[in-house]
Amino acid sequence: MTGYEAKQILNSVRMTARMSAGEQMLYIELADIANRNNWAVEFPCGNKELLLSLDIDKRTLFKWREKLIILGLITYKSGKSKHEWGVYSLILGTKNVPNNVPNNVPNNVPNNVPNNVPHFKTENKTKSKELFKPPTPIKKNEFDLNFIEIDCFRQLFAEWLYYKCEIKDGYKSQKSVEIAFANLLKMGNGNYEMCKEIVYQSIGNNWKGLFELKNVNYGTNTNGNRKTSPDRLAAAILRGFENAEKNNSQ
Repeated sequence: MTGYEAKQILNSVRMTARMSAGEQMLYIELADIANRNNWAVEFPCGNKELLLSLDIDKRTLFKWREKLIILGLITYKSGKSKHEWGVYSLILGTKNVPNNVPNNVPNNVPNNVPNNVPHFKTENKTKSKELFKPPTPIKKNEFDLNFIEIDCFRQLFAEWLYYKCEIKDGYKSQKSVEIAFANLLKMGNGNYEMCKEIVYQSIGNNWKGLFELKNVNYGTNTNGNRKTSPDRLAAAILRGFENAEKNNSQ
């Protein structure tokens, strides 16, 4: 690869997908680092170098990197320890999905993810590959969720896919699944709790699609001076499900 080819790939992706200026800056910075490494297929780079170069925080870096992976511009392999740099690769032409998920996820992402989500099928090909298999009536479709790098986001979106299959309105292609997840990230500003609330809002209202939260200023009440804890949000969602069950039983 050359600098010209990297720029052409970026221009090609921008023609079909929306990218923020920050996401483009990160790709250009990675291309510059690849150039300094003589355009090696894989090259190491620490988070600290990118944070200083782009003047951003870790949460923003993880968000931009996730978007570049989803768009098929890069792959990323995290280091085995906090002191070991991650390894990046610029993708030329076709989209490659990374086989592993980094351990250094944002601090504001909870570890307790829902348990009632579909199981994944594991295949031994160099490293484990995870596939979401929707239940009937669309058995034939298999959606690869390995493009979602952060584990709790992958589990949350798998729960949404399971619900879509239950109401017999599943996605028809892998591309539509990836676009739907990108839209969810955009509506939730990359925040796990907000994305979770968006998903549960649609499930609780029997909606077929995902929509932005209405009349909600996430993290504050209407006066904007009192934060809402994740526990209170979870309790509110649970009460909604309980009320729905009572109404159905009457």
